Amino acid sequence: MCIPDFFKYENPASVCTNGIKIMKKINSLILLFILIISFSVLHSAFRSDCNNLHWGTKTTYQPLQKQYTPAPPGYMPVFINYVGRHGARHLTSITADSILFLVLKKAETENALTTAGSSLMRMDSLLLLVEKGNVSFISERGQEEQKGIGQRMAQNFPSVFNNNKGNIKISTTKKERTKQSAKAFMQGLNPDTTHSIINNFSDNDELAFYDISPAYKTFKESDSWKSKFAAIQNSEKAKKLYDELPELFFLPSFIKILNSGTLTFHTEKKDFVFAAKSFCDAFYDACSIVASLDKEMHKLGFKPADLDFKSLVPCSDLEELTYINSAEDFLLKGPGTDNSGIQVRIAAPLLISFMNSVDEYASSQKTIADLRFGHAETLAPFAALLDITGTSEALPEDKIQDYNKTWICENIIPLSSNIQWIFFKNKNKGDLLVKFMLNEKEVTINGISDSGTSYYYKWDDVREYYTKKLEKMNIHTGDNIHDYLINVK
Repeated sequence: MCIPDFFKYENPASVCTNGIKIMKKINSLILLFILIISFSVLHSAFRSDCNNLHWGTKTTYQPLQKQYTPAPPGYMPVFINYVGRHGARHLTSITADSILFLVLKKAETENALTTAGSSLMRMDSLLLLVEKGNVSFISERGQEEQKGIGQRMAQNFPSVFNNNKGNIKISTTKKERTKQSAKAFMQGLNPDTTHSIINNFSDNDELAFYDISPAYKTFKESDSWKSKFAAIQNSEKAKKLYDELPELFFLPSFIKILNSGTLTFHTEKKDFVFAAKSFCDAFYDACSIVASLDKEMHKLGFKPADLDFKSLVPCSDLEELTYINSAEDFLLKGPGTDNSGIQVRIAAPLLISFMNSVDEYASSQKTIADLRFGHAETLAPFAALLDITGTSEALPEDKIQDYNKTWICENIIPLSSNIQWIFFKNKNKGDLLVKFMLNEKEVTINGISDSGTSYYYKWDDVREYYTKKLEKMNIHTGDNIHDYLINVK
């Protein structure tokens, strides 16, 4: 675990100007807690087995389907186009969680922690130990997720890989967790050694397009989506949550400090004011990451109860926090109120990559599988752009609060989420059919009719549909995709 040197805590009473000193202070406090306090968690009045509780984008992966609709007679799988999110992971930044620990310590020094607050501080200290040296990497559970997807691909479509010839192309973003995911996936796929592996380890135009487009960066900072998100955050239910959840952990004297705007932290990017809402967000981050770290926790000798953050609050509060967090994903990464908005159109380079890969296979059969590994920000807009049913339907602004009735975050972009195009060829006719799968579940495409067999589409129909869609966005399969991302508005 590493906290950057620029990290420091500042309030009127105490100023820390050196990030290294803070790191040493946190480590000392953690060790002190381990020596003084037993790992056993105080009995909680709240249930820790919240039924049907999901964690939005931090939901650990499970395939959504195991038995599939048979292909029409005479068709065999021959080529796979794939894009997946990295596996279950550790925290991507330790800073926010370290701030949570410092805030809890500050409250403790002022004798303003409740019993639940003391339990939270103990759990958070243990979480920091689990994360030491692992920040931004996939967890052991994430490796298992990726390996399992690769294994099932090999088992379900053996004819793609059993011909002992052809290339397998692997593309990732620059983030290490996508490279780790690709490695684990290939361990599961375990292709014949005669297959050539082509690696492309920094494909940001196709997989991290959200980082390239200036227009999208402007959109992220604009009120065009924030005003809609405010309708979620300012609901009576959400405001009640922001008011009442901190009261479970802090006494009234510290609640006043939380609401005063005086708890300020400085990072290299911006000043961060820690208030009631940011406490709720930090608490949710801690709750939702634990499911990804179960194996690391076990190796350190921790029991599930030792880091059972969710046992400290009512399940209804966690459901509301998931609803709020997923609403942000719907607006920033999904169809939001406009399925033709910039947050969807930036995925055009990935669609072009998929289409060009199919054309390359049709002409040469050199590459039998094109495997890409990205992020939730890759998968959500791509699914919307493809018009996959249940992922692409926009909502009018006055219906935003009902977004989760159709756009179910944990089914669309959980950890290790993936979109697969499986191509089937008829040896006699030579034509191609394609089946679309989201998280290993057969899905339909709004706007395209199937071939007469459910979930199987004629490639000629699919290609025509997406070509016209790209043309409406003023981009074509042969265009420079980097220039498109720089100039798209």
